[in-house]
Amino acid sequence: MALTFSMASYPVVYSFLVLPISIGRWIGFVQETHGDRQSHVPAGATIAVQLIFCLSGISNVILFFSTRPNLLLFKKDEPEKAYGAPMAVPSDDADSIGGDE
Repeated sequence: MALTFSMASYPVVYSFLVLPISIGRWIGFVQETHGDRQSHVPAGATIAVQLIFCLSGISNVILFFSTRPNLLLFKKDEPEKAYGAPMAVPSDDADSIGGDE
């Protein structure tokens, strides 16, 4: 269940980063279709939205290391898990189960 939420964080973070710039561009396109030759979106808002969008790189790095901590060179020292240890495979040979008959 935790894996599902951590993987769902990728599209959520992407939406928060892209939505403001999309809204700003949409407002500019609507103004252009109504005949305005000059954008009425304030320059400060445009700069703020661009800065939010530029945070996508660091956001991806943070998501990568928080959702996949055991990849690359940042492996945690944990005891060997069950899937890493050799497993005993049952045999069809009757002699190997109970001894010499």
